[in-house]
Amino acid sequence: MSTQPPWQPPKSDREGLPSYSPYPLSPEEDEIDLMEIARELWKGRFLIVAITSCALIFSVVYALWQAPQYKAEVLLSPVASRETQSTGAQLAAQYGGLASVMGIDLGGRGTGSVDAYLAILKSRKFIQHFIEEQNLLPVLFESEWDAKHTRWRGDIPSASEAYRAFYPSMKVSKDVKTGLVTLTLYSGEPKRAALWANQLVKSLNNHIREGGREEASKSIQYLEQQIKKTSWVEVREILYRLMEKEIQSLTLTDAREEFAFSIIDPAVVPDGRESPKRRQMVMLGGVIGFVASIFVVFLLHFIKKHIPPQKLEAFDFTKGLKQRFRKKEVVMP
Repeated sequence: MSTQPPWQPPKSDREGLPSYSPYPLSPEEDEIDLMEIARELWKGRFLIVAITSCALIFSVVYALWQAPQYKAEVLLSPVASRETQSTGAQLAAQYGGLASVMGIDLGGRGTGSVDAYLAILKSRKFIQHFIEEQNLLPVLFESEWDAKHTRWRGDIPSASEAYRAFYPSMKVSKDVKTGLVTLTLYSGEPKRAALWANQLVKSLNNHIREGGREEASKSIQYLEQQIKKTSWVEVREILYRLMEKEIQSLTLTDAREEFAFSIIDPAVVPDGRESPKRRQMVMLGGVIGFVASIFVVFLLHFIKKHIPPQKLEAFDFTKGLKQRFRKKEVVMP
């Protein structure tokens, strides 16, 4: 019988590379690896401190460079008139067909969709109207406005530019469960943030009320014309009921100041800034710098260990300078 030689691990074809072993590493080898990691970190401690310090300095400068932003919030509740809703529902059930043919809305003024009101709030037309009403162009484009001579240094900003400058500072959110709406406004000055938030709600109510008044006046005028044209008693009675409904809506429109939204909690001047969070930014910058420095240390260790010195010399740009300095030292007496 032929005896088989004992199994031996394959020898490495390259010098410097460890041979393959099917057995797990012993605790001694594992400890050596951990010690090697600790040794490399200790060798690169100055590089770690340098990179981390640079990251901290950069994050501090960036945090201080960011302009402060203040936040003011207004809590709103949609306004709905129960009386107008019940009357409109009764008329819609009885004369909805005739009213739709005549182009009259029996839904009532001030009881529109909250989503429609919020769409108006965020619309370009309303925001441009608000900017013009409050004369906000010199504030939004302060660098282009000469306050001393009360004139523009260049061309007057357009309405589209004003909209793009104002819209990002506004945020609207709606609670699905309660139906309450929160209007948030950001500004570089705390008093300005609170003032704009409250004025925005007031301007929105006025804007929607004016639209409701105009629509009701047109409906009343149209119904008066139709009453004069018809001689049927039944139709005239229906038209009078419809006109009564529109007059009631017009009266409520003029009497109610908070037409679309009522203010539950008005905006107040914020005590502290909303952003930037300078402490968090500096801490994050320090952590990123520390992790990056450790990565650089191990990357340099990997390059030195696995790349031959001959290849590294090809990328050594300081080699020529070192040789020149050595020649000068030899020449000097």
